[in-house]
Amino acid sequence: MDNQKSRLERSVDWFLYITLVFVLSHMLGIGITISHSTFYELIVVIFAAIIARYIVFYPISIYFASVAGIFGLLIANRYFKEDLKELYSWLIGFSDNIINNIRGKENILYEYQIPFILLMAFVISVLTTFVIFRNKSIFLLIPPHIFAYLMYWYSFRNEAFWLLAAFIVLFLILLSNKSFNAEKIPGSKRNIVRTNASQLLWLTTGVKYSIIIAVIAIAAPKTDWHLELPWLESRVQETFPFVADLRSSGQGSRSVGEANAFNFSVTGFQAEGSRLGGPVVERNDQVMTVKSSRSLYLRGNVKQIYTGESWEAITEPSRIFKLTDDVSGIEDDEKDLYYDRVEAVITFRDFSSTTLFSPLFPEILNSFDARAFVMGRDSFLVLPGGLYDGESYYLSALVPKPYGIRLANGADESSEELQDKELYLNLPRSISERTIELTNRIIDGIETPYEKAAAIEAYLRDNFSYRLDVDQVPGDVDFVDNFLFEENEGYCTYYASAMVVMLRIADIPSVYIEGFVSRGPADDGLYSVTYNNAHSWVEAFIEPVGWMTFEPTPALPLPLRLEGYSSEEPDPAEQHLPGSYGRDPDDLGQPEEPIKDDQNITSDEVTVELYILIAILIVATLLGIIPGQMIYGSIKDKKRTQLIRSMDPHMRLVHQYADIVDMLGILGYKYLPGETHTDHAKRIAYKFNDISGASILKISDAFVKAKYGNITPDEEILLSCDEFLDALEEKAKKHLGRLKFLYLKHTKWIKKQGR
Repeated sequence: MDNQKSRLERSVDWFLYITLVFVLSHMLGIGITISHSTFYELIVVIFAAIIARYIVFYPISIYFASVAGIFGLLIANRYFKEDLKELYSWLIGFSDNIINNIRGKENILYEYQIPFILLMAFVISVLTTFVIFRNKSIFLLIPPHIFAYLMYWYSFRNEAFWLLAAFIVLFLILLSNKSFNAEKIPGSKRNIVRTNASQLLWLTTGVKYSIIIAVIAIAAPKTDWHLELPWLESRVQETFPFVADLRSSGQGSRSVGEANAFNFSVTGFQAEGSRLGGPVVERNDQVMTVKSSRSLYLRGNVKQIYTGESWEAITEPSRIFKLTDDVSGIEDDEKDLYYDRVEAVITFRDFSSTTLFSPLFPEILNSFDARAFVMGRDSFLVLPGGLYDGESYYLSALVPKPYGIRLANGADESSEELQDKELYLNLPRSISERTIELTNRIIDGIETPYEKAAAIEAYLRDNFSYRLDVDQVPGDVDFVDNFLFEENEGYCTYYASAMVVMLRIADIPSVYIEGFVSRGPADDGLYSVTYNNAHSWVEAFIEPVGWMTFEPTPALPLPLRLEGYSSEEPDPAEQHLPGSYGRDPDDLGQPEEPIKDDQNITSDEVTVELYILIAILIVATLLGIIPGQMIYGSIKDKKRTQLIRSMDPHMRLVHQYADIVDMLGILGYKYLPGETHTDHAKRIAYKFNDISGASILKISDAFVKAKYGNITPDEEILLSCDEFLDALEEKAKKHLGRLKFLYLKHTKWIKKQGR
């Protein structure tokens, strides 16, 4: 047993145990982009490992924890109901996050990372406990470890190579240690003489050879050449298509190179760098996932200067902000009147950038891979160190309410107060007269800026064809003029560029935006964004409500405007009407089931109550099983005792001796391989000199004579057996603890462990 080992043996076992668990947990943590420090991970892993080992050795602790849990749950349900609801909501979110992570749709969120590491390390620790402390085959460790390391290595996780080497070293040390602690050297007829000095020498030698083997393997020449079996690769991808998704290109990894600012040309929408137009190279690679309650326009570039063939950005002035600072610049009383707050967690996928993508008017940002960020002109966001594959950031943004609501709520913003207004009205000399004439014709007779912008937007959506496969724009013509009067077809950059130019002709300040649109369908609020979701759109300053988003591209729906909205009507966002969130490119808002007047609780409360009821029923069932087993076992034990006492002396002694052997096994004095009853009794007799009555030697001798010599024992030896068994039980109670002893005895675990 473990308590019979020397201090050195226990220290070595614990070191190997903690290290093996940590190495695999750390590898899995890298795979799911855990953001905490290695030291923090180590503390959590040690805690999980200690709990796992304790539970494996003392499974009855689960019962007592369940008892405490159900009483705690009942008390909490009575006195802390709201806190209990928050706990269950957290558990539901945690389980959803794990499921989505397994499905490859999102990373483990920061708030769930510590409990996830704890859970993951606990599972790994249970297996490792059985191998190291329960003396199961160490080869049980190979499948989970090798599978994890090779899978992540296949996925271009370079850390997997070094952690695999660490595992091999630890495994070889463990193999060496297990060999030393075996009862006999394989092939030898003599027992090992084990001392601390000999074990230390053996261990030191094992460590040296293990490290040498790993170093040679790492230093051995390597090649990129590999077997090419097209027919096999084809068959594998047809049968298991997910295998191809295991490998990323590695372009977004930190090990590849430094992140750069977002450039629209990487999306395939601008083949010739910054020059507008030309055929689109479609790319369906995933760029990011967006966890949000609605679809979003995610700004990547805000560009103010049109040159006739491209757009240029002016990001100055800029300011540095700390994470979690409110950067919106909007007064608190205006936030509720004119904006809806939206929260999102954005995770890069095989993508890196110093640009932080955000809706208009970001409010608060947080990333656990940085401490500060830069916000330039027009809320353009930059993280100087960049974000890489698998890294996330949280943001809340203030999305403008629909035009009608802002107008009814008393918005009163003037373009005269706009800083650098002329920048947003700037036009190059390349703008043609016919572009100016067309714009004036569209807005002729229209009074308000909003109606002018809406008219230009509608004209572009209704009179031009959306097409990706277009010809390259000639270099000697104005891009917008060519679109409006020559090509009459194009994609988002064509429509957005044309609208900004026409708005500026109409004296409406505006900017050209490049970025991505997180569009549905979303799986539990998780949007998958690919390069094909790259998009260009328009933001214009419309008096008196301020900046608004316009969508001139007919491929996407119009944002909700609610032009005729009255302040006496309820806010559509509060009614959960479709599209009520304003700038929703898919109109994905779904109405909720109306709550009847006689209902006193919400659907969320019903869900929580249901989870509470299920949890109570499960725990109550578990609690009932163990007492039931103990009661049933106690009854059977009493009947068995009565049956033994009614037997003839010969059979009675045989059964009594079997019970004594069982109890000796619990105390750690089992039979050794090939050992006779007499040898066993002689080996352990000195341990029980403090027990009154007949000694184990006398009892063993009587048993051998009764079983093999057919000699009937006298009443004195039978009474001595009863006394000796009672004394052993008292020792076992002290050794195991009274509750554990009774539990084992009445659930028949004693006989399983003793024989």
